Amino acid sequence: MATKAEVSQLGETADVERCEHASDEKRAIIPKSGVDDALQMALDSQDETWTEEEERRVLWKIDLVLIPLLFLGAVVGYSDGQAYGFAALFGLVEDLKLFTATVVDGHIVLDTSKYQFTSAITSLGGAAAQYLLLFPAQLLPAGIVYGAMMVYIGLTAILTIVCQNFEQIMALRFFYGFSQILQPLSVIITVMWWKTNEQPLRIGITIAGNAVGSLVGIGVDFGAVKLGGVFATSRWKWIYVILGSCALLAGMVIMFLLPATPMKAWFLTPRERHIAVRRVMSNNTGIHTRKFKLHQALSAFLDPQVYALCIFCFTFAFCNVAISSFGGFLITSFGYSQTRALLLFMPASGIAVVCLVLSGILGSRFPRHRIILAIAFILPSLMGNIMLWKTSRDNKAALLGGLYISTTFYGSLVQHYSLLAANIGGHSKKTIVMGTITIMGALGGFSGPWAYKGSQTAQGYPDGQIATLSLFCASILAYIILWFYYTSCNAKKATLLMEHPELAADPMIAFMDMTDRENPAFHTTADSDSISQVRVPNPYDWLEDISSDETREFVAAQNAALDRYLSTDTSGSSAKNSFMTLLQSLVQGEVVNQAPQSAGKYYLLRVSGCGRAFPVTVKIWKQDLQTFLQFPGSTNNSFSPHKPPQVFHDESDEGGTLLSSGVSKGGKYWAYSTSVKGSDWGVIRVKEIETGRVFPDEICDTKFNNITKPISWWGDLGFFYQSWQSCAEHNARPQLRYHALGTSQADDRVIHEDNAHPGYCFWLQVSDDERFAFLSIYSAGQTCQIRAARISNPGDQPKLDFNTEVCDNFDYKWEYIGRISREGQQLYVFYTDRNNGEIVGLSLGSISPSHVLLVEGIDAQTLKLAQAIGDDRILLIRSVDVRDRLQLLSIADGKVTAMDSPIDTVFHVGYDSASQDIFIIESSFSRPLSLWHIDGKGLGISRAHSVVTRPVKLYPELNSNASGVSNKQVFYSSADDTKVPMFLVSDDLHPISADTPVLLYVYGGFGISVIPHFRPDFLVFIKAFRGIVAFANIRGGGEYGRSWYLAACKERRQRVLDDIHGALKYLTDTLGVKRKPVLMGESMGALNSMSAVVQHPDLVSAAILNAGPFDVLHRGKSGMGVRGLEDIGDEKVPNEFAAIFKWSPLENARVGHQYPPALFTAGDQDDLVRYSNSCKMVATLQHVQRKLEGNSAIYLRICENLGHGGAISTVKAASISVERWLWLKTTLGLKIYDE
Repeated sequence: MATKAEVSQLGETADVERCEHASDEKRAIIPKSGVDDALQMALDSQDETWTEEEERRVLWKIDLVLIPLLFLGAVVGYSDGQAYGFAALFGLVEDLKLFTATVVDGHIVLDTSKYQFTSAITSLGGAAAQYLLLFPAQLLPAGIVYGAMMVYIGLTAILTIVCQNFEQIMALRFFYGFSQILQPLSVIITVMWWKTNEQPLRIGITIAGNAVGSLVGIGVDFGAVKLGGVFATSRWKWIYVILGSCALLAGMVIMFLLPATPMKAWFLTPRERHIAVRRVMSNNTGIHTRKFKLHQALSAFLDPQVYALCIFCFTFAFCNVAISSFGGFLITSFGYSQTRALLLFMPASGIAVVCLVLSGILGSRFPRHRIILAIAFILPSLMGNIMLWKTSRDNKAALLGGLYISTTFYGSLVQHYSLLAANIGGHSKKTIVMGTITIMGALGGFSGPWAYKGSQTAQGYPDGQIATLSLFCASILAYIILWFYYTSCNAKKATLLMEHPELAADPMIAFMDMTDRENPAFHTTADSDSISQVRVPNPYDWLEDISSDETREFVAAQNAALDRYLSTDTSGSSAKNSFMTLLQSLVQGEVVNQAPQSAGKYYLLRVSGCGRAFPVTVKIWKQDLQTFLQFPGSTNNSFSPHKPPQVFHDESDEGGTLLSSGVSKGGKYWAYSTSVKGSDWGVIRVKEIETGRVFPDEICDTKFNNITKPISWWGDLGFFYQSWQSCAEHNARPQLRYHALGTSQADDRVIHEDNAHPGYCFWLQVSDDERFAFLSIYSAGQTCQIRAARISNPGDQPKLDFNTEVCDNFDYKWEYIGRISREGQQLYVFYTDRNNGEIVGLSLGSISPSHVLLVEGIDAQTLKLAQAIGDDRILLIRSVDVRDRLQLLSIADGKVTAMDSPIDTVFHVGYDSASQDIFIIESSFSRPLSLWHIDGKGLGISRAHSVVTRPVKLYPELNSNASGVSNKQVFYSSADDTKVPMFLVSDDLHPISADTPVLLYVYGGFGISVIPHFRPDFLVFIKAFRGIVAFANIRGGGEYGRSWYLAACKERRQRVLDDIHGALKYLTDTLGVKRKPVLMGESMGALNSMSAVVQHPDLVSAAILNAGPFDVLHRGKSGMGVRGLEDIGDEKVPNEFAAIFKWSPLENARVGHQYPPALFTAGDQDDLVRYSNSCKMVATLQHVQRKLEGNSAIYLRICENLGHGGAISTVKAASISVERWLWLKTTLGLKIYDE
């Protein structure tokens, strides 16, 4: 549990005054002084949003200007730095008398201790300079300080040539050490401009400049010593003349071009500066603060991570100085000349460059594995040093190999500075930490030369190798300890935010100049994600990889735990049998699942029931059906065809349910898509309708991921389908393709794709006259753009150019419903949900296309479906308080007449243009789908009110256990007093009592209405438990049109939860039951239900949650892509993120809170909402309640071969529902009543 002190940490900032902003809405209590310089700009632009393209352009500009400048500084700075070692090879030691010669046993022995002193003193100068210069650097513009230090390097380099003795060079080298402030300055600048995940690559490139500088320096050194002239006898002086001049010039360029901060970037527009500032808010490390804070400075010395990082910095500097100063001597000890040694040292610098850049790339690709990467680059260096230590002096190749391998540790420096940049917050603390770590590096640099004794040159400096090996091991140990420390810190922060998420809700906290320990939103890069300028804890990110062994073990353990839990119920076996028997009794006969498809002289009907594992599609002669329909007064007679219905397609033959199908225009062929392993992916095959022959054509990798649509044909020649193609940037992207019957899928033509928007999906409809094709483009939901193309026929392939815009935005649903004639003009008719439902005609003549509004929207009636009848009428299905009304529009006079019909809920409308027969599938809570018929030929506007709407009883009606079940509609008030409809379904035979269990089912997403629909599993709940099932038509659905949907989108999403809470309270208060309702949701409904439970766990006795996208703040990882953006908002947009963060269930489940029992179910073949969502939600709930007595029964079932759409056999569906009710019985102690 978080302590009170931890919670109040946020308010401990001193000097708090009111800061006035542009408007009252932006006024806030913030520190007026001591905050980040970027805060004012961030506040002024906090309501602004930007596109990814804009941010990429800003990043490109930043990279284009800053990386070359920082790289140039590193190249020139290090060229001067390493020059000292090579100057020593070409006379510096002799000219400045930095050696002492003694005779030992008749041999002259050179003591280079003075040279070692002059090499090491630079590090002491660097140590002395850190605090002295970093404090002014906090007050002055970073660009000025960085450039000034380059000028300083050039001056001290040139002054080297005037030194004449040991004392003078010692003094100059000490002051030259001040230049070691460049590297910490470079890191501080990097934090200002780049996001955490972008920093490793940029740091890698910048530090690679050091290695490149070494290569450049070697080249300059090699050429310089060939020069004569005034320094013919002291050729080493040319090195300093040339490199010093380059440093002076580079320093002046950098001072002029390097901006102080993003707020003053000369190369960015004012809007781009705002973006540059806001985009780095997610770092939570700020940009620049000029006020020095003593408490931050002191906190730096109390931070354990600083000491772990100091160990590596000491190690790196120790090894770096040893290589740069003694690398040449080491190679000469292998038996090479001085000139040869200079050339052979170049590959070592090249390897260092490669490691630095590679480390930067890997660090950006795997930003939360920087410690592992740092260790990985140290390990080869360990091996290299062992080779240098133990290899025979005669084996030159092995010794050179050992030297080259030993330079891989340079790659770890990128991760070291990336950890510093990402994990240290507070500008004053950052300054002190950078100074402290650089001082440790300076001490390491000072110590390095002393381990490489001149007397051991011939032996390859064994003492130096031993010291290096010891330090590498110490660094690895320090990194391991650091990983555990970061993990512990993140766990504490995660616990704090679970209990008090409001502490991190304001993204402006990033610019309050708080340390990493003070800022509750700050998380180290060990296991958190940066989203919309806020660090979001993600402790169960490992569950996102559903292919990993760890996730498989988690799933297996959770499934096993549920099995053990259910086995504790001694009556479980008999209860299971009771549920299954009841399920089987609910639908004993055959049921038509969809309106008949017209197929030449036949109708195709999909039928389920009679104990079949999968539905079948039957073929019925139209003549027989017409005879039956014309039989007078036959409403109670069953269909008795001349020829019995023939099973045309049995889904069990292919072991998968039908996902979609379509009949060719001439009625000769039927294309059908079969589910693959219960997933939403399908394989399309084709049958000849007359013979039932299956063509060899087989189309794979197809899926409708936004909404299931029929397969559209072009004549009898071929059909259009959506295919998903793999690509490098994304797992897959959709293409609209055309398949010519009898050809290979490899030859299919791409009709349309959008590489700029890989999330867009497509569906195509062909007009009745086959003159035009209408392309529907879906983005994040069911709304779409519509484009039209005239069909031309070059050979056997349709040529389509979609250059006519029917609808150019994603604001509404649009769908082609037929063709009519109006005043001699052909109109292609579309349904749209704009203005609560409109019918729009499109003229596509020779003149420019035009729209004609045929039916206006009505506020009190929601137009949900429509179908053109003939060429002069349109059937309208309007909903009033979730009850449907049939209406007929006459095109001639525009009159709309109500039709007298007993149908309450229309599920599907089918139309046969040849016979003008209309078929309607009716849906109900208490009985299976029913098929109704309307004679379209006789449907005139004058008698529409008395039209005969007849039930079509194709099969004998059998007794069902569903009898006695009825529903009533009620209305309740939500938090804002909005009236929300709700259906209550119960068994009339058993009155409500105090023991009656209540199940509330909700959805509330994508504008999808929860209409009355028949579900045998709900009837099991009603019959077995004598319960009540309530269906709340909450906002976010489409029950009252698009306004009802938009009323609960994005920043208004809390209304969905309020509607759920209102329904729960209504059920508890009005039904008089003693047990709180059970809450159930599927897909988006599961997310809404879980969010409602997290906010008010006291309103629910249990929750049943199927395939929910609970991980809304990691949409890309959880498989949703852009789906749902319109509903819940975009977590990458700051204001939308703030709204999501308030209700997101994963982030708001708090430690120590008691949540009701919950059963989560998901499918392993669901790639629309991956089951990692359910895994992470379950893990979170189990964690936050782990210390509570009698913690709730939180269980998970991951079902094999189950996708998001539930394309499974009736047997499998029954087993899932039986397990659900068995869990509920065990958890709540419900009684099963035998009927």
